[in-house]
Formats: sequence, C-alpha cells, structure tokens
Amino acid sequence: MLAIIQHALIASLLGLWVCYSYEKPDNRFALLLLVLTMGAGPLGIAICLLTAASYHYCRADKQISPCEWINHFFDYEADKESDRVHERIDLGMDTASTSHIEPFRDILIGGTVLQKQMAIAKMSRHFHPRFAPILHQAVQDSNAAVRVQAATALAKIEHDFMEQYFRYENDGNCDDLKIANLCDNYAHAGLLDEENCISLRSKAIAIYEARLKHCPDPDCQLHLARLYLRQQQPEKTCQLLSDGIATGNTTSSALLWYMEALFRLKKFGQLRQIGKHYAHLLKNFDWYKDTLSIWNFPGENAYA
Repeated sequence: MLAIIQHALIASLLGLWVCYSYEKPDNRFALLLLVLTMGAGPLGIAICLLTAASYHYCRADKQISPCEWINHFFDYEADKESDRVHERIDLGMDTASTSHIEPFRDILIGGTVLQKQMAIAKMSRHFHPRFAPILHQAVQDSNAAVRVQAATALAKIEHDFMEQYFRYENDGNCDDLKIANLCDNYAHAGLLDEENCISLRSKAIAIYEARLKHCPDPDCQLHLARLYLRQQQPEKTCQLLSDGIATGNTTSSALLWYMEALFRLKKFGQLRQIGKHYAHLLKNFDWYKDTLSIWNFPGENAYA
C-alpha cells in the first residue's frame, strides 16, 4: 500500500514538472520520465531515482542536458554541414577541377569491408557517371555485405532518376528543357543498357531540336551537339556547330565538341586547321600542349 502511495506521489510531482517545463527544452525529458514511471508500477521509484542521478551527473560533469542526450537518439544519422562540405571538396565537386578524386577503385580492391562500405556510401551520396563502373565492380565483390550495399546504391540512384522523371512528366507546367537535361544525364549515368540510353537520348534530342527551331539558344545547341556525338552522329554535330566555327562566334566547349566530331569523321586536315586558327581558345587546356607535336599545331608562340 505504501509503495502505491509513494508511486502516486512521485507521478504527481512529475506531472507538475511537465506542466512547469511545458515550453522549456527539458520538457521532453520530463514527459518521458513521467510515462516510464507511470507504466513501471512499484519499480517507478527506482527508475525515477536512477534517472535523477543520471540527470545530475550529466548536468554537473558532462555539461550535456538530458534533452540533448535524448535528441541524439533521433539525429544520429544527421551529417554536419562541415562534413558535407569536406566530402564534396574531397570528391572535387566544389572545385574547378575534378581530377583529384579519391581512388574508390583501389579501396574496393584492397580496402576493408568498412572502408568499402564507406566508399560506396560516398559514391551514392555524390553520384557522378564516373562512379557507375566502380559501383558495378562493387556488386561483384567477394563480401556479401558489400555486394548488397552496392546493389542497393545502384537501385536507389535509378529510383531517384525515375522518380524525378515521372514528376516532371506529370507536371503540366514543367519546362521541357528540364526533361531533356534529365534524360541526357540519365543516359550518361552508366546505369542503363544501350537500348534504353538511345531511347532517352532520342527524347532529349527531339526536345532540343524543337526548342532551337523557335529560338536560338547557345546552351541548347551545345547540349544537342554533345547528344549527337553520344548518339554516334558526328556529322550532325559538325553541321550544327559549323556556322559558329566559321564566323568565329564560338566557345571553347563548342570548339572541343566540334573537333571531337571531326576526329571521329577522320577529317584530320580540317582538324589541324581548326586547331591552328583557334589556338587562343585552346591554350588553357593542358592536353592541348601535348598534341602540338602530333598535330603540328602552333608552338610556344601561340601562347604569347
């Protein structure tokens, strides 16, 4: 009988605490303690004493409030902003150059299971088409946990693409250029077979061609030229970019795609002429210096 009275008294005191701390940070702690005490029967007194001791210890020695301690149960997966920024810098996502990327392939070959899983998580979070072959390699790993995680990552990436695609398709006010850009990126992601890639590129090409018929857009023109090349149609790339190349109204990106198309068409003489004429646009590319002796482009005086 005495235990019941003591239990009811403690529950009443906890109820008053809940009311007193209604708008304070410790309210969640008080409410949780009340529920545990009421549901534990006579053991509620022991629970209350143990919790009070823990509360006092955290407050006095660790400078961590019970509310913060409880919150750790709910946000343990949350990343700090600094960690996300550091990851993006490591992956080259926030720099002008993306050449200094962590060697994920080497990790998957010689790393521990934990290192492999961390690498897969990073590639999934900051997915880039260059990561697709490595993720497919991870699916063949000898460890079952790594294989499952890699397969899950690939499925998640594909699901995200498809979910965004259907959202654009069902949105009557969505700009067609968003759909075209998504189709281009999805086809280039290295996740689909060649037949589906061709289908997606064809859809993107149709959208860009329709847009260029109504209004000239350099960005659309460049995306379309790139799609023609990826669709194994270099002659269309040359035809699309030839006017800008001839008049000098071009950019270094358009020039590179045009030169790539000439190379695939084996028009090497024209390729040399373009390289000489537009040396001032190419001089900032490190690879261009390595081609001087091969293509007989201008020498060091071109960089003066």
